[in-house]
Amino acid sequence: MTKLSGFQRYVGEWNVKTFPDSTFKGHIHHIKKEVEELEEAYLSSNDYHVAQETADVFIMLLSLAHRLEFDLMDEAANKMRILLRRKWQEPDENGVIEHVR
Repeated sequence: MTKLSGFQRYVGEWNVKTFPDSTFKGHIHHIKKEVEELEEAYLSSNDYHVAQETADVFIMLLSLAHRLEFDLMDEAANKMRILLRRKWQEPDENGVIEHVR
């Protein structure tokens, strides 16, 4: 077990205890809200709030992974192996860089 796996369990257990009626849909909408708050903090050049909002997004992802019963660190490591093998396109008008499909 990694340090992150233990933290995921800690966050996830707190989340289940504190918000027992939370749903997948609720988590997804909350994550979207936190990402919007992260963007607002970045656009206002507030480094402290950028860090705090990034942490909020991370905690929400850990909570969701716990509820869905997968280890986020393991999945991220697996996905990173895939990303390393992909070819990447040029950024679009919003700066988004996607892989070649």
